[in-house]
Amino acid sequence: MKKITFPYRGLPRVKRWLALLSFACTSPVLLANSNPDADAGSLVYCTPAASSTIRFIKDFSTTGGFPNIYNANTGIGTGGYANHTDKKVSQSSGGTINFSTVYSGGNFGLAIWIDWNNNETFEPAEMMSATTAVAASHTGTITIPAGTPVGNYRMRVLADYNTAVPSNPCSFNAANTSGEAEDYTFEVIAPPSCLPATALGASNVTLTAAQLTWTSEGTSFDVEYGPSGFTQGTGTMATSVGNTYNASGLTPDTWYQFYIRSNCGTGDKSPWAGPFRFYTGYCLPSTTTTGYFINRFTTTGGYTNINNTGTTLGAGGYSNYAAQKVSYFENASVSFSAAYTSGCGFAIWIDWNNNMLFDTGERVFNTTASGAAATGTITVPAGTPVGNYRMRIRIDGNNTNPADPCNFATLGRGEAEDYTFEIVAAPSCRPPTNLGAGNLTFTTAQLSWTGSGTVFDIEYGPAGFAQGTGTMISSVGNPYNTTGLTPETSYHYYVRMDCGVNGKSTWVGPFRFYTGYCLPVATVATSYIKDFSTTGGGSNISNLNTGQGTSGYANHTAMTVSQYEGASVNFSAVYNSATLGLAIWIDWNNNMIFDTGERVFNTTALAASTTGSITVPAGTPIGSYRMRVLADRNSNNPNNPCSFFAANGSGEAEDYTFVVVAPPSCRPPTNLGAGNLTFTTAQISWTGSGTLFDVEYGPAGFTQGTGTMVSSIGNPYNATGLTPE
Repeated sequence: MKKITFPYRGLPRVKRWLALLSFACTSPVLLANSNPDADAGSLVYCTPAASSTIRFIKDFSTTGGFPNIYNANTGIGTGGYANHTDKKVSQSSGGTINFSTVYSGGNFGLAIWIDWNNNETFEPAEMMSATTAVAASHTGTITIPAGTPVGNYRMRVLADYNTAVPSNPCSFNAANTSGEAEDYTFEVIAPPSCLPATALGASNVTLTAAQLTWTSEGTSFDVEYGPSGFTQGTGTMATSVGNTYNASGLTPDTWYQFYIRSNCGTGDKSPWAGPFRFYTGYCLPSTTTTGYFINRFTTTGGYTNINNTGTTLGAGGYSNYAAQKVSYFENASVSFSAAYTSGCGFAIWIDWNNNMLFDTGERVFNTTASGAAATGTITVPAGTPVGNYRMRIRIDGNNTNPADPCNFATLGRGEAEDYTFEIVAAPSCRPPTNLGAGNLTFTTAQLSWTGSGTVFDIEYGPAGFAQGTGTMISSVGNPYNTTGLTPETSYHYYVRMDCGVNGKSTWVGPFRFYTGYCLPVATVATSYIKDFSTTGGGSNISNLNTGQGTSGYANHTAMTVSQYEGASVNFSAVYNSATLGLAIWIDWNNNMIFDTGERVFNTTALAASTTGSITVPAGTPIGSYRMRVLADRNSNNPNNPCSFFAANGSGEAEDYTFVVVAPPSCRPPTNLGAGNLTFTTAQISWTGSGTLFDVEYGPAGFTQGTGTMVSSIGNPYNATGLTPE
């Protein structure tokens, strides 16, 4: 079809439509506008189509305009196209603006077109910028042609993964069409009667305030600010202010932006300059991977302590735990412990001068070698004023000695977490230290500590309870025995000393204890024990076709295997899909700990299933004992009943009950079996020294006492009247 152009560039759009319709010889047919985002009455701009969804423009922004575009952290538009024409950059004819692009998914070529003649076509002469090499980001400058009329113009930004020099605004290069196009509005404005402000900035930023600054020859200005991305006209407006302006009442840890315009006198104002973006918080590291994170950070020795366990990667590699605090007084020390992904360095900073920066001299701990855990102490500098201070901990998978609190090393592997370190006044009498818990059972615990006094107050409750809502015990000695606890539950407790005429010390804690056995934690859900069963016991376990327990642990202690001392049982374990190592522990001394000598079985090679036998030690008292079965994807010989090998924690632990019973007056049968099977009959047999036996049978899984009982029979026994299949 021949391209037809019309000499109606200066007419309003409605007149251009009328001109187009009057040219036709027959009744006009109006086609539906396939781009609902286009201006009313406009022809539709071409829309490139991409088949890939992983390569796109992540950030696009401008500077030097009045105002500017800031479009960051975006995903890919539908089909590789995004209409952002609600966002505009403004400049006068003959002026310039600068732009910056950052891509996601690799290196791209970039081109920018502006439809200066508003004919809904991006012509070759309207290409305003183009790269000559692919890169992960680009910057450049666009100059507005002299004489360009005041008005709005469509600007297309196209990034192409397959070419260094994109030349087609309507399609991507190569068959796999990988890239993205974004449209914006470029507004040409009349030269202002007074110049807008430049060099916008923000200083003296706190969690709730910021000093907004700019450069201008003027003396009176209007400022509008709000959360990043707000629409002008909906923000907080301050008129006729001087240079600078103090914004207050801001929300902590929030991105803001502001615009500024000059009052030119006689009611005239400059164009808006901005937005300038600032953050009411500390710098935010950003990671590009998800496999490196801190899973535990705790402190001890403070009046109050941090106990943050079982955590995963925060959004973008950052987690704000500033609501959790450790408190102590100046010139004293607290201890810390951190666990994290293997192969990382670790460091801690505390902003002792509260300037919202982690200065070089404020790094209070660092490793010098990579690992999976770190412990140490933090000493509060003498003379540090009472108050709250931000503490940052950080790991880095590419740096054994992290020195930058705001950025990860190459490849962005790691995580940062923020906490609060509170400095309190030194007490008139020192609070207790070295909190602990011992002699644990399912329902009791002995709480102990170190203190110079003899009378103390204790408060305890479920882990995480708010002080004042727990169980308070006053005027007790050291140690203190708690009772009536809930089995297999995590608890916290706090303690303070009664100082007599000097009142009471500050509370210290919490100290965490658990009324149960240790709980391994798996971070991978693909490797677990599918079947576990025993044979040869007085009663046996048959736990088949199970999935993985929560976080890699399953409590099956309602299932029991029984045997008397000196005798053995056999077991079989089958895993779901992979080869694993296996170990079994039985807590023969019932001390709630699986001691090294209580490992009763272990493999030496990975396998898809495991069989073996367990012998009850001679002299073991009659009673119930906890049995732990642990399968580990990363160890052929598991030796830790409380954790999985390697950082990825792949496997499962299951707990059962092993009951030691009195030796029977006559030994029970063994080697149970069934043969000569038909649809309705079966010959049941066993090995036994006697001649008379009782048999009970029923559908698989039946509860004993509900089956068919046959007494005083011989061996074998023919069961009849069974249900086929």
